[in-house]
Amino acid sequence: MMIRHRTRGLTALAAALGLVAVAGCGSTSDPQGSGPSTTPSATTSPSPSPSAAVSLSPTPATSTSPPAPAEPKLGQKQATDLGDVTVYSVKFPVQAQNDVATSIRTKGTQFAVADIKACSNGTTDGDGYGFSISDFQLIDTESRTYTFWNVQVGARSPNLTDSLSSVATPRAGACKRGWLTFELPPKTRIVSVEFAPSGGLPLSWKVR
Repeated sequence: MMIRHRTRGLTALAAALGLVAVAGCGSTSDPQGSGPSTTPSATTSPSPSPSAAVSLSPTPATSTSPPAPAEPKLGQKQATDLGDVTVYSVKFPVQAQNDVATSIRTKGTQFAVADIKACSNGTTDGDGYGFSISDFQLIDTESRTYTFWNVQVGARSPNLTDSLSSVATPRAGACKRGWLTFELPPKTRIVSVEFAPSGGLPLSWKVR
């Protein structure tokens, strides 16, 4: 009787252990099953909005060129290859100070005079001369040019044609100043006086 009872107890214990084993196998996740995935999910970055895009348009270049120098005004001295020249004033129209000039003036024209000073530096031009009155001219609003009127007679004194002849054969430091006379049509608007030596760079003085 004691042997049977112990056998039934062992059988019951084995049955209980089998149930525990079955329960443990049931808790193991099946790789093919519906259990939670252990693979990390990929993170997608939001697409940038159009307003956040960086502009690649080139920046317009800024000009660094210096402004052109202003045209010298009356009374300013300018240096030339032959020496210094200053145009002090221009007057138009003017009446001649002598009857000779009035009598030989071209009909339908009026006199204009320019107060000019020339100082030689001793240099001569390609022909061996210094300053010449033919190098001076007036410019009007229509870009027309006017050269000196008469070598021997001027509308005002001192006549530059007389005084400038002494520096035709230049001496360094010699300066002459006088009035140079021109004939212009009535109502001409003079904009500048120009010194334009043959083969040299012209210089100008702004009148208006």
